[in-house]
Amino acid sequence: MTKALSSTLAGIGLLFSQLSVADFDAGGFVEAEFRHYPSEALFEGQKRSFTSIAAQGEFSWSSENEDHEVNFKPFGRYSSSDGNRSHADIRELYYLYSGTGWQLEAGFNKVYWGVAESAHLVDIINQTDVVESFNGEEKLGQPLISLGLEKDAFGNIDLYVLPYFRERKFTEGDEPYQISLGSKKATKIDYDNTLFESGQEESHVDFAGRWAQSFSDLDMAISVFHGTDREPLILPAPSEQDLLSAITAATSKAAAFELVNGFPMPEEQLTLVRLDEMRKHTSELALYYQQLTQVGLELQYLYDDLFLKFEGTSKYQNTGNYLSYVAGFEYTFTDMEPFGQDVGILVEYLWNNRKALNIASMTYEAVADTVITNGSLGNYLPVPGNYYSPFENDVFVGMRFNMNNVDSTQFVAGLIHDIETHSQMSTFEGSTRIGDSLKLSVNAYFLSNIEENSSLYYSRRDDLVEVKAAWYF
Repeated sequence: MTKALSSTLAGIGLLFSQLSVADFDAGGFVEAEFRHYPSEALFEGQKRSFTSIAAQGEFSWSSENEDHEVNFKPFGRYSSSDGNRSHADIRELYYLYSGTGWQLEAGFNKVYWGVAESAHLVDIINQTDVVESFNGEEKLGQPLISLGLEKDAFGNIDLYVLPYFRERKFTEGDEPYQISLGSKKATKIDYDNTLFESGQEESHVDFAGRWAQSFSDLDMAISVFHGTDREPLILPAPSEQDLLSAITAATSKAAAFELVNGFPMPEEQLTLVRLDEMRKHTSELALYYQQLTQVGLELQYLYDDLFLKFEGTSKYQNTGNYLSYVAGFEYTFTDMEPFGQDVGILVEYLWNNRKALNIASMTYEAVADTVITNGSLGNYLPVPGNYYSPFENDVFVGMRFNMNNVDSTQFVAGLIHDIETHSQMSTFEGSTRIGDSLKLSVNAYFLSNIEENSSLYYSRRDDLVEVKAAWYF
């Protein structure tokens, strides 16, 4: 951990000791969860039902004049699985000083950007907590120092220094949402072999800024991020023995082809054979984090009960620059009979022009340094296509329902449909309260018609239904 981050935490600890008990508020929740995956398991050893228990504390201290504030939200989950879904995290632990028209913040916090419902393209500050929720909604606490300026004349400006990077963890063991390179078993990710484009690795200092302003009924924000991409590329991490086995098998198949046909195997076919053998013989995967510069734009316009929304990014990386956006609307029918419900209709279009990736442009030494006749096996991994670009030409249609009752009953249901491949992802997220302290939630996710080169391919049988009961105190 960097000196800047250590100093930040030390300063927070000092402030804790100076605040009185009278300034202290405490709360949180304890949650029981049941997850069930109704479809047949994709890989050997995967189970279809899990139980877990989670807890989050929420502690807040403030000075008498409320200029100084410290917030702390520890989170932890224990799961019945033998994977890594049992985990803990500091969601928030930060000091906040509020001045006149400005504020200073330091510590761990979660920062959310974006206006769209179906995809959060501009949201880049925090790492995604995939083991907690595969849909990207849950985030890890990010070490940061930020300065916020607020003036009616120019709007809000937020500047961020991010002194430490947090890696993404994926599910493993008997859990779903895993990847395989050609076998019936999931391929393990070797986190000790994680690679970074920057030589500073996790200690690379990232920077971000965002300007936001309201113009009557139009809300607008422009953001910039420069640093380590939160989304890793998943690469093969073959051992020396893996490489030798793949080379031997590919050479043997090429020789057999020439013996039978009387001429050498065509180069294109030989490439596919090498790719297939590399997959079969690679025993582990590694994560590769690129450097990224991202420029984002958010627009939201309110006209009566109609919200028009746009969220777009321009990303610049060594593996290729690309554009992406989500555009659509949400129309709300308010106070509908007979109970006064609000019903919102959501429609969004998702697009990006991200190209197929070529691992030859990356720096995975175990692959790039191993050259076979006519090239390196590493040049052909992973599968070219939209593996890292699931929303290239898609439409989202959904409904938001709010009962407007004392139990805060609400749900959001939606469908993302790929216009070209007709693959679909259906979602349902609903919740209600029982009394003042108990909240019940039901979430469901279903996939269909998923293509082999899709980022959702290895989860095509991981349809999920989860039920949660959380007690707040």
